Amino acid sequence: MNNFSKIILVLVLCLAIWFCYDKFGNGKIKFPEITQKPTDIQTDVDKPDINNPDDEKQEPQNPKTSEDSYIYVYMLTTDKAGGQFLKPVKRPLAPGKDRLTQAVTLLLSGPNNIEISEGIYSEIPDAARLISVTETSDKVTINLNNSFSLGGGSDSTYARMRQLIKTVLANTEKPVYMQIDGKTADVIGGEGITVTQPLSEKSLDE
Repeated sequence: MNNFSKIILVLVLCLAIWFCYDKFGNGKIKFPEITQKPTDIQTDVDKPDINNPDDEKQEPQNPKTSEDSYIYVYMLTTDKAGGQFLKPVKRPLAPGKDRLTQAVTLLLSGPNNIEISEGIYSEIPDAARLISVTETSDKVTINLNNSFSLGGGSDSTYARMRQLIKTVLANTEKPVYMQIDGKTADVIGGEGITVTQPLSEKSLDE
């Protein structure tokens, strides 16, 4: 092939390359882009949709232990110096039971074995019993047998009365009146301790 033919061939190739560029390489043909939406990965499968209230995960409700399910009765104990003072003892309230009736009944039954081991005691005689509790719209009357007022001397009688008064005040908001064998107990014990009614913190003040 002579030089002239080579020149012609080169020109033809150049024209062919230019034509192809002009036809296909000028942005007239666009190849589709490959796009892929990333897969959503939920790291917490239990996470609720905050935009949908119905999807909120409900936390299990643990029953609350209410103070209303307990009652307090007042026993006695002593400090290191031997001084006597009242000690509130927490007891469970039996379902369906009147709070004050159960509190007075537990008070008269005295401390349990665990409480006794902790130095807790009572000045209420073992033979003391609750005869009745009568409640009206404006007051409560508790009727105790005569054994409640017998024995132990004046110090013991004062102590058991303080136990009773603190217990009833802790378990009802109504005024409480006290009877012994069905009679109003304005005076109690062999030494004649005066009791001001309804029962209050000042009932034993002289």
